[in-house]
This record gives sequence, structure tokens and C-alpha cells, in this order.
Amino acid sequence: MADTGYDLAVGFTPKALNSGLGKLHQQHGAIFKGRERRAFMTVTYTLEWNVAEAPRLVLGPLPEGRWKDAYKAKGAPESPPATGVFLLDLPKAGFKATPDDKSLRSLQGEGQVQAICQAFVENKTLTIRPLALWFASPPTDPSDVRAVKGLVVPKILSIAGGLLTGLRIPTQELFGRKITLEPALVDVSGTHLVLAATGDVKALAPDSLAGTKWPDRPVFALGSRTFLQKLLRAGVDQYRGKDIFNKNFGNDIANVTVKVVLKFVEDLTLDPADPTRGTGAVGLDFSADLKVGPENGPCSFIKAGSGL
Repeated sequence: MADTGYDLAVGFTPKALNSGLGKLHQQHGAIFKGRERRAFMTVTYTLEWNVAEAPRLVLGPLPEGRWKDAYKAKGAPESPPATGVFLLDLPKAGFKATPDDKSLRSLQGEGQVQAICQAFVENKTLTIRPLALWFASPPTDPSDVRAVKGLVVPKILSIAGGLLTGLRIPTQELFGRKITLEPALVDVSGTHLVLAATGDVKALAPDSLAGTKWPDRPVFALGSRTFLQKLLRAGVDQYRGKDIFNKNFGNDIANVTVKVVLKFVEDLTLDPADPTRGTGAVGLDFSADLKVGPENGPCSFIKAGSGL
């Protein structure tokens, strides 16, 4: 196993993420519907929206013509970015914009909508930037097109951008030590959305994850050789000088207590074929306490020694 630029990579398939989005939609439906007052071209509207079915993540190349036919967000690039792009599919999204000016007609629609988004890391968190919105049944009237672009598109894109943004890897206490991993890079492949993190303040090149063959699992955590070795050493440090075996055997006539204390581990290295296994020289202290007689007394013998 070659070492990597990251310490830990956490990956999710669309199915795994979509399961979470489905539960979010089921348990916190208020996130996906609402109403607010918005001004557009000197007219104030009451905008209502309802994402009636749970959103789902779609990975892989954008469908032909999807970027060209989508309404672009303010500041979006002319072409889709080369990395981190995915679709957030809203199978059934409805909206209604009612103007205060009763001489103007209301605008409403319902159907499939897809947000074209980019995932990247900003301020040490996963950030989702909505780039464009595609409608399966777009409006055709020029005035409706303007209203949809000015009222509906920004609102739905803000919902899409907030669903996954902010994911952090919290500080973990492993083997008695606090280990902080900072998200450094996101990779969106055809099969996984992967968040790569490092324990040091360092940047990862944008293409450092390109072409990586990720594990064929719905959710995975993949550690680098260096990071795994740190974990093994931290585990050794936690248990050094402590009992790793302390058992009592006996009855009313005789009682034996056996203890094994970890003294040291030296030259700890990882198995090249299996980086989850480590080898090294181990120093152990063994002791056995034998008590004989009624109530395990008065005779007592103690034997101590050391081994491999």
C-alpha cells in the first residue's frame, strides 16, 4: 500500500447519502417547504415552495445538454467545473409566486428539478455551491422565464446548497489521544463522494485524488499508512505500563491471580500486505500470585518475570 497525501478518506455512495436525505425529508419536512416575501423588478411577491419528494444525489457525467439548458446562478462559470460536480435531483418540486399587484398574474409550477452543484472544501468544511438549475418542464413565456430566474431559481438553489454543506469530521479521541482531522479535498467520482482529510495543516493538490480506486462499499473510511501507524503507536502509548491481562482463578482452597503488564513496544512497523497489522518487539511483565488455605490464607507465593 503506497502512502497518500491524505490521512483519512471518508466515502459515501449516492445510495448511502440518499438514504440520509430521505430520512431528513421524512423527519424534518419543514426544511423543504415554506413561504416568504420577495421583491423582484419593483413588485413584491409571496413565494411558496414545496419539495414534495426527497432529493437524491446523482453522480457521474452531466447528461448531454444539461448545463446548456439550465438557469445559471449568479456568478456561475460559463462551463461546468472540471471537478466536484454532481446533480441534486428533486423529483417533485412545486412553487407559486403571487404578486401583491393584483393586475399581475401568479406564477406556479410543479415537476422535476435538478440542481447542478459543485462540492469543495472551504474553511475546513464540506461546502456545496449550487451552480445552475434545470427544469424538466421549463416556462416558455418570456415574463415567466424572468420571474422564475429572479424568484424561484435562487430559492431552490439555496435549499440545495444547504443540504450537505457544513460536514466536518469532529475531533476524535482514539487510544486516549485527541486526533483532529481537517477536511482538505472533495472527490466526486462516478461511484462515490469522498471527503479527504489531513491531521496536519497542509493542502492537497486538486488532482491528488483523481483516478483513485475507492473501496466498493456504500460507506468507507480509508486511512493512509502513516496515519494508521500513528494510531498503532497511540494505542501502544495508552497501554504502556498498564495491565493488559488480569485474571483470577481458584476456589475456597487455592486462588491464583495472573497479571501481564505491557512494558514496551519497539520498532513498530506495518505489514506491507496488510497495513491494518503491525509488528514490533514487545516487552511484557508476567506475575502470578498464589494463595493457599482457608479464605486463601495464610500462605502466599508471588512469582514475577518478563517475556517477549
